[in-house]
Amino acid sequence: MLTPDSKGYRFQPYTIGKSLDFCACGSTKGESLMNQIDLKSPCECSDYEIDDFMRLVTEGCEVAVGGLRKRVMAAKHLVFLRTDGQLVGVAAMKNPHDGYRLRVANASGVPLVKQEFPYELGWVFVVPAARGNGYAHALAKAAVTHVNKNGIIATSRTDNLAMHRILIHLEFTPSGSTYCSTLDNYKLQLFLRESRVHFLSVNRI
Repeated sequence: MLTPDSKGYRFQPYTIGKSLDFCACGSTKGESLMNQIDLKSPCECSDYEIDDFMRLVTEGCEVAVGGLRKRVMAAKHLVFLRTDGQLVGVAAMKNPHDGYRLRVANASGVPLVKQEFPYELGWVFVVPAARGNGYAHALAKAAVTHVNKNGIIATSRTDNLAMHRILIHLEFTPSGSTYCSTLDNYKLQLFLRESRVHFLSVNRI
């Protein structure tokens, strides 16, 4: 199970454009690996970084390649995770366009009002050789940190139970009906994370 504490990570507040270093124990040899998480707005990234980000995203085979660079550049921020200087994982806080938002809303049966859920957690991918170290959780946690005041949507394959556990741990809730992906023969589940302002207001009633 992927949990934030399983590898002894010490999470600190993230700052856009700054790096966070953390150590994790390697899953096979027990060696200490130095890992670095970088959060950047797309305009702060070099062309090389954008190319690297897109390379990992497309490696996951769950994204429409057409127009990908434009969507990446429209994201609120991108997250890069490097192990000993090697890029092993990425994630993003996306700005979903209106057509996509409407399509997901219609397919899931859940109204997705832009003012309530302006962002989408997505493009969470860790290279196969680096999996099993909690990196996906670290990436997702970093991505949501700076948008706590806003609602967030996320979608995940219905058979990706590890990602479901990560989302639920980050206070996302499965919502609506599962629906078929337009990319391949698998189904998706919508997850919602209410804004922290809304969450606090409800708990004070």
